[in-house]
Formats: sequence, C-alpha cells, structure tokens
Amino acid sequence: MKLVRRTDITEDLLQDAIVKIWKHIDSFDPAKGTLFTWMLNIARNHAIDYLRSSGYKNQLQNVNMDLLSGQMDYISATTSNIPEVDVKDFKTQALQIESKYSEIIDMIFFYGFTQQQTATMLNLPLGTIKTRARKGLRMLKTLYKK
Repeated sequence: MKLVRRTDITEDLLQDAIVKIWKHIDSFDPAKGTLFTWMLNIARNHAIDYLRSSGYKNQLQNVNMDLLSGQMDYISATTSNIPEVDVKDFKTQALQIESKYSEIIDMIFFYGFTQQQTATMLNLPLGTIKTRARKGLRMLKTLYKK
C-alpha cells in the first residue's frame, strides 16, 4: 500500500504475491533470513515490477481530470487569499509541456510520490528527477504568465 497507494490494485498485487510465494516456497532458505523477510521482499518486488510496467506508466499519463478538478475546487475553497484557477485553462497549459516533465510532475505533485520513489519507479537517477521537476514547474509558470 505504501508503494502503490491504491487499495484495489494493492489487493490484486498482494494476491499475486501470495500465489508466487506458494509456488516458490521451496526456494526459501532459512539460513539467509526469516520467512517474513523473504515474503516481504517478494511482495515489495512484485509491487515495484508493477510500478515499472508500461501499463502503469500509461495510467499515469491519463490523469483523471475529474479528480484534478476536485482538487482544484478544494484548494480554491480552502485558500481565500489565492486567486481561483481556471481548471480548463490549467489542462490546456499543462498539456503543452513535454511528457518527460509532465510525467514527473504528475507522480510527485498529484500522486504524492517522493522524488526518490519516482526515481526508483522510472529507473532514472535522482538528479534527473529533480532537474525535470524543476524545469517542468518553470515551464508551467512561464505558460501561466502568458
């Protein structure tokens, strides 16, 4: 749940991990560690494999705009000193930046992953993630000033 952050997908991944553990129980070596640690590593690695899959990356690119709209409504309702943002305008502007930047922004700012988690999931160096996040935000800021 810590990695995937969605209950429905976490349940499916856990079930798959249990089946994998059941099928490969013969490969458990008590000399290398405890059963719990062995099972935890299988479940964690299975979740990381899912996050690195192309299907998951496609899901990240198809951000649920209704969810985004709800977040923007919440933000504008709770912060009175910040002017209200037109969500339609935001979608148009955000789509103008390159996908390598928008993917990072989605993962960090909309899905709540840390920069380190994002680097691990995308198999990129942490410095690259930080640079792309900074450049992506700068691009969005420039687009909004127009």
